[in-house]
Amino acid sequence: QERGADRNRGREDSQLAALSGRGRFFGRIGTTSGFPSETAGGMTEEETPCTLLVDNGSHRAQSTLNLRRVAAALSEKVGRKIHPVSLLHSTRVDPSELDDEPAQIFEPFIKAQREKHGTNSFLVVPLFFGHSAAIFEYLPQRVMELRAHWPELEVRIAPCMVDLDDPGDTGVAEILA
Repeated sequence: QERGADRNRGREDSQLAALSGRGRFFGRIGTTSGFPSETAGGMTEEETPCTLLVDNGSHRAQSTLNLRRVAAALSEKVGRKIHPVSLLHSTRVDPSELDDEPAQIFEPFIKAQREKHGTNSFLVVPLFFGHSAAIFEYLPQRVMELRAHWPELEVRIAPCMVDLDDPGDTGVAEILA
């Protein structure tokens, strides 16, 4: 019985490794090398995934306010709503410190989008400076668990917003300036 559990755990580990790789969208969760290529080609709003600008989250109000500012600037630049959402932690910040608007975290946010708008497709744009285990390990694990009760859930993960290996990658710096 223990060997069977190890075999299943090994299968799950290899699935997570495949899901969190760096390539095009290839399943219900995956990565995408383009942003916002999913909105090109005349897609209707219903077909367009709900786009989330995601940070790790913080107990500091200023972190959430900064995430909101960057998401608003990015929304303006791409011409569609980009939702500022943290993976964890930020809901502990008192809403009075956030202009009376509570912070959003990943799981409750996507569940609310499903309930309110019937949304099943999400594009996660990481606001991380380089590859992060939070985005490429934790997030795929959570999505796999959610899919047990929500099989039509699709989550795509864009590359991190800053490529630390590319000195010419100044897009985020220009938005923040």
